[in-house]
Amino acid sequence: MNTVQASGPVDARLILLVGDLTAKNGRIARAARTAAAVFRANGYSTQILGTQPPEGEPGTMATWSASLRHALTDLAEAPCAVVAVGGDGMAHLVLNVLLDRAAERGTRIPFGLVPCGSGNDLARHWGTPHDDPEAAAGRILRRLDLGPVPMDLGRVRFDDGSTAWFATALCAGIDAAVNQRANRWKRPAGSLKYLFALAVEVVRHPPHIYGLAVTPTPEPSESPRDLSAPTPERTGSSSLQCREALMVNVANTSSIGGGLRIVPEADPTDGRLHLFVVDPLTRLRFLRLFPSIYTGDHVSVRQVEITPVSHVRITGQHVVYADGEPLGELPVTVDGVPGAVPVLL
Repeated sequence: MNTVQASGPVDARLILLVGDLTAKNGRIARAARTAAAVFRANGYSTQILGTQPPEGEPGTMATWSASLRHALTDLAEAPCAVVAVGGDGMAHLVLNVLLDRAAERGTRIPFGLVPCGSGNDLARHWGTPHDDPEAAAGRILRRLDLGPVPMDLGRVRFDDGSTAWFATALCAGIDAAVNQRANRWKRPAGSLKYLFALAVEVVRHPPHIYGLAVTPTPEPSESPRDLSAPTPERTGSSSLQCREALMVNVANTSSIGGGLRIVPEADPTDGRLHLFVVDPLTRLRFLRLFPSIYTGDHVSVRQVEITPVSHVRITGQHVVYADGEPLGELPVTVDGVPGAVPVLL
C-alpha cells in the first residue's frame, strides 16, 4: 500500500482532535481526552477543539466547522494530523475542511479517526476499532510512524456551484430517506435507529424516477489530483438512462447505515466509485432482501446493479445525503478523486 507525506510547513508533533464535545452525554469529550493522553504519552502535543455552533446560530456545515477552520488559520504551521472524534458525520465535517484547505493552500494534512458515533461505517471499512479510543489512537500512532495512506474521496457538485466531499457514500433513494428520519431521532442509540427508520421508510417510501449519466471507470491514478484544478475532460463515453429505482447510491467504501455492506468489494484506494442501484421491489421482497445486505449476498439479486464509475450525473426529485449528513437535493454531479487525502486509518 502506498504512503504519502503531508506537503507544506508542518508541526511534526502537534495532533488536533476535533469533535462535538457536548454530544452523547460527554462520551465524545471523554474519548477525545483519552486519545489525547495516548498521543501525549508518545511524545506528541495535542489540542482538542469543540465543534458545537455558538448558541443561537444555525447548525450548518459552516458553523459546525468554524472552530476547526479558525484553528488551522491561527496555527503558524499545519499540525501533523487532524483527528475526528465521533462518527461518519464528524469525519465528513473534518474531511471537508481539510480538502478546502488543501485547495486553498496546497497543504495536505493527514486525517485520523477515533470512531465513537452511531454508524461508524468509515471505521468499519478500514477495520479501525470503534468505541475504543485507546486502540484507535494506537492505530493512528502506528500509521504516523509508517506514513499516511492516500484515500480516494467522492466530490459532489450542485448546479448552484456549491461542492462537498464524502468518504463513504452518497445516498439519493430510500437510504437517504432513512438517514433523514434517523437523524431526527435521539433514540434508539447506535445503528439500531437506522433499522427502525428503515422499517418506517419501507412502508412509506415509493420508488422515484432518476436520470443517470454514467462515465466508465478510468485506469487507477498513480498520484493525487490537483484539488484546485477543474475536473479534467473525460475520455470515456457516457451512458444516459432514465429509470425507476428504490435506492440510488454512489459508494466509495463498502457499507452505510451501520454495517449494510452495499458494495462489499469497494476499495477507497483503487481510484473507483461504485454506482449502486436497486430497482423497485415489493415491500415483502425488499424485507427478504434486506438481511442479505449485511452479508453481501445481495449482489447476486437481479434487481441489484453495481457499476464501477468515475463520474455520474444524477437528476430527479430527492434529498441527497453523504456520510449520513444532509447535502441538499438533486440534481448532483459526482466525481471520484483518487488519492484526495492522506489518512491514518
